[in-house]
Amino acid sequence: MDRIKLSIFILIILLSVSYAAAAVDVEIDVKPGSEDNPVNPRSKGVITVAILSSVDFDATTIDADSVTFGPDGATPAHGEGHIEDVNDDGLDDWVGHFRTQETGIECGDEDAELDFTANGNSFTLKDSIITVGCKGKALGHEKVVADEEEEEAKGKNGKALGHTKEKEEKEKEKERDEDQDEDEDQDEDDDGKALGHEKNDAPKGSKKAPGLQYIGKKAFTWGSFKTRH
Repeated sequence: MDRIKLSIFILIILLSVSYAAAAVDVEIDVKPGSEDNPVNPRSKGVITVAILSSVDFDATTIDADSVTFGPDGATPAHGEGHIEDVNDDGLDDWVGHFRTQETGIECGDEDAELDFTANGNSFTLKDSIITVGCKGKALGHEKVVADEEEEEAKGKNGKALGHTKEKEEKEKEKERDEDQDEDEDQDEDDDGKALGHEKNDAPKGSKKAPGLQYIGKKAFTWGSFKTRH
């Protein structure tokens, strides 16, 4: 019976602590002073993140060793961070700097998480961001990769198309040369036939003299006109 009472008592305490933690209004601010919170995932710099104090929460009491930021859980680049009133409300805030490349933030991410503990309570808080420095504003990492692969494919297709076109041009040129050769051969055959016809048309028993040309059964010379029947 005593064990049951003890278990119920512990459960009530845990529920109370959880409720109290949930009731505390805690906020973070990525890149204090900026409204859009632009983050370049390819940057080799740092991202500033502040845990803001309020009437119900003192940010200076957090466990600095427990703070992680981004999908990959980057830890503060400069040790335990520092205390500063970043929003000019008269309350000290906790400020940390995180190396961008260690956060795991990618193109297209719309928010970033900060995890930490304070007074034995765990917190996971988010703030909106907008990624820049990608191919277009706020493009997803997958789309960036897809665009690069598409451009590469277009380049390969362009080369292949150019090679095919060049091959087709060579084949057409070859066909034109072959057609021209056939025409020339045909002309030579026609000339040969015509010459044979003229030779056969020359009068029997006549001798071909220099400057004499036979047309049908008529023979002409340059100096005189002569007809044979």
